[in-house]
Amino acid sequence: CSIMLMSGSSVFLGDKLSLLNEKGVDLLHKTLQNVDFHAATPVITGEAGLPVIWKKEQTGSVYVYNFDEEEKTYVVEMQDGDYVDIFTEKRYMVKNGEITLKIDGRDCICLYKA
Repeated sequence: CSIMLMSGSSVFLGDKLSLLNEKGVDLLHKTLQNVDFHAATPVITGEAGLPVIWKKEQTGSVYVYNFDEEEKTYVVEMQDGDYVDIFTEKRYMVKNGEITLKIDGRDCICLYKA
């Protein structure tokens, strides 16, 4: 879902809606609520050559991916304000123009400006 939001493309679902469990329905609901059709651009590339931080200048949204197996910490330059993770609804505050994010292995954080 984060890749669809980041890409700014249309959202397609191949799953049968009636078979989604509560978590799947919640994930779909949060995805559809945050569609904005603006593509993010890569800002920082990780060690493996994969883009790990993406930003949408039009909306201020930021997508941070951890492609490794273990938890990693990322420091991301951000505009002033508070941000919320689209999927967990956790709030993050910008301090000195940065947000520090701890991301579990093979996970991501998708932030929008609160």
